[in-house]
Amino acid sequence: MGAIEVANSEELNMKELVKRLSKLDVNKLEKLRSQIDKVVAYKKAPTKAERESQLVKEIKRKIPNSLIKYKNSLVTKLKDGSIVEKEKEDLNFTINYLDELNAERIVLMGELAKLRIVDILLVAREFNKHNL
Repeated sequence: MGAIEVANSEELNMKELVKRLSKLDVNKLEKLRSQIDKVVAYKKAPTKAERESQLVKEIKRKIPNSLIKYKNSLVTKLKDGSIVEKEKEDLNFTINYLDELNAERIVLMGELAKLRIVDILLVAREFNKHNL
């Protein structure tokens, strides 16, 4: 087991540390646990560079061209009046799904902008073909 250095430079092994901690009252143990949980969460959190890389990857995630082509074909049928009821349902579902993906993408761009400390429009221009 590892050892933990304490203030007076003596080292405790984990077994001894647990033994000493078991002598604390419940309130002190809960406060210590809370502080340890914060330390663990901080150490598990991705670095700024790792999170930025994750966000860029998620934002760049492509929508399949086949889905876009399918939606466009249904829109064409809707415009020329040849669409059937099942296709209307598919079109509505597809449009809603694409809207959800775009909303998620905007949230991710907002998080990336906040991380980079820049305006979201700069991030949006980076990932969109058309400037806003």
